[in-house]
Amino acid sequence: MARVALFAFLSLLAAGLISACGSSTKEPAALAPAQALFYGEVSLAPPGGQKAAIDALARKFPGSGSAGQRLSALIENGFRDGDAKISFERDVKPWLGDRAAFFAGSPPRGGSGDTPAAALVATKDEEKALATVQKEEGQGTEAEFEGVKYRRFGDEDSVAATLDGYLVLTNEVGLKALVNASKNGDRGLESSDRFKQALEGLPKDRLGFAYVDARSAFDAVPSEQAQFLAPFRRAFRDPIVATATAQPDALEITSQTPESTLSALGVAGLGSKGTDLIGELPGDSLFASGGPDLGRQLAAGVDLAASSLGGRAILEQALRQRTGLDLQRDVLDWMGDYGIFVRGRDRRSLGGALVVETKDPAATRRAIAGLRRILRGQAMGGARVGRLGIRGADAGFTVTAEDLPAPVNVFLKSDRFVVAYGNEASNQAVQPRGTLEDESTFSQAGGSLGAGFTVNTYASVPAALLLAEGLGARSDSGYQRAKPYLTVLGALVGAARPAGGGKLESKFRLTVPG
Repeated sequence: MARVALFAFLSLLAAGLISACGSSTKEPAALAPAQALFYGEVSLAPPGGQKAAIDALARKFPGSGSAGQRLSALIENGFRDGDAKISFERDVKPWLGDRAAFFAGSPPRGGSGDTPAAALVATKDEEKALATVQKEEGQGTEAEFEGVKYRRFGDEDSVAATLDGYLVLTNEVGLKALVNASKNGDRGLESSDRFKQALEGLPKDRLGFAYVDARSAFDAVPSEQAQFLAPFRRAFRDPIVATATAQPDALEITSQTPESTLSALGVAGLGSKGTDLIGELPGDSLFASGGPDLGRQLAAGVDLAASSLGGRAILEQALRQRTGLDLQRDVLDWMGDYGIFVRGRDRRSLGGALVVETKDPAATRRAIAGLRRILRGQAMGGARVGRLGIRGADAGFTVTAEDLPAPVNVFLKSDRFVVAYGNEASNQAVQPRGTLEDESTFSQAGGSLGAGFTVNTYASVPAALLLAEGLGARSDSGYQRAKPYLTVLGALVGAARPAGGGKLESKFRLTVPG
């Protein structure tokens, strides 16, 4: 059934964005239970602006003919390579409708039993849709719930049915949740006030959206454990929604995090502040990320965790006993903005580092000495703590091990605290030959986000492909088939900015510059 779900749902979404037609009679959110933990929906017949953008994107990928013909051929090949018994053109396309969705509920209280989950694909012909599943999985056995007939495949964890114009691929508990929501309108997610309010103001011209409401998961926690999760329940008391849209040169996912979540996590105001440090990381980085005030962010995490364990004092005492360090003064207070990067083109050159600006070098030296004492006192399976070999460092040490091709260097140089894998990455962390802000791919991807966004995440697809090939991907037939489609991609960039009502707006953008 997992393969059916892959073929009949995820792959169909891509094809449906170009070729689907017809209209289902009911919104898929009306079938999902109101207590859904996760709900995602994709339009297989998007509005005019989105369809035009998808057409423009598809023409940049290999193939011939219209965008719809290219995608159909690609998915048909995927079916064939996966040894499927069904054909997209012959068995799927004739019944494919105009939308699809997925939902997952909360785990059952106590952790015993299946979690309700289901994929729904709109169909113009319910009989043909179910026949396609049976062609792939076999006839199965017939069962019935509340007058709705369905097919079991192997066991109750894999069932298929048609319901209100949708092909449903689910488990037995998921099917029962769908049927109950369908027959009782007030039990469906579409009727939930939390769901309606979360979707208010979202753009109508979109490919789809995802809705996450963690409250239902906390409701399923046994009462004797709920007190330990109270801080997290407060942090995630409001739903979060992310929207997917297409541009002629990119795919974008945008979300807004409620002020209540940011405040409860202790990071209100930090997400949109950003840092210039990410632009100072090595220009050949295939991945980079960064943010402001690492000390405050870690302190917020410590406070959140400690509130479930009896308070911060317990953690502070344990650290002092092990290292002689004060958590706030010797560890958190000196940490400023931070950046993380990964670079390399093969196994030999692969490396990366965490770089943190220090506001108090003396405190940083104390932290390095304390960390060194901890590592020396641990039995680490052949790991050795030795003298640092990085020139110009003010303090630090090196960790080597038989199963590590390169050393891990921990050091302070000038106003930078660095934890790096590999000597080359160590040197590049404090004195790179070129920086990301000098790279056109980075600057163009960041500039395409729109006004007010501060970049916090960057990944270069071309650089990642170089590393993959350096690690041996050239000999992989699957990689060779995918490579022509991957080389069209540019960069993935993430950023944030303040939004109305005290919310934080986040955006991820995958560029297709072809």
